[in-house]
Amino acid sequence: MLRILAKLSNIDKHRHLTTTAIIAKPYEIATNSLGHTSAVLGVEIEDGAEYPSLCHPIEMDGEVQVERKIVLQIAFKEPELGFGQTTALEKVIYHLPSDVLRIVGRFQQFLG
Repeated sequence: MLRILAKLSNIDKHRHLTTTAIIAKPYEIATNSLGHTSAVLGVEIEDGAEYPSLCHPIEMDGEVQVERKIVLQIAFKEPELGFGQTTALEKVIYHLPSDVLRIVGRFQQFLG
């Protein structure tokens, strides 16, 4: 984490813009009447695309209920960090305020 923070800090000092993107992936949970479940996360879908058909690895017997949703991830499109740096949007929204407070507190201890 500190390596990534150092890279972002260096990029910021040189006025290099770090771009981010939202990646949307389809997600399905299928549950049959016996309580067996199968969950599948699909590949990235483009804006405006139809919800794709997802293949579950197991065949479900009986009546099946399928819950479909879109999972959103934030991705840094930063060559120095690599393009694979993604995290769930919910995780960022949930953890960011407490992470910032913790970092500020550590800096206050260090400088105080």
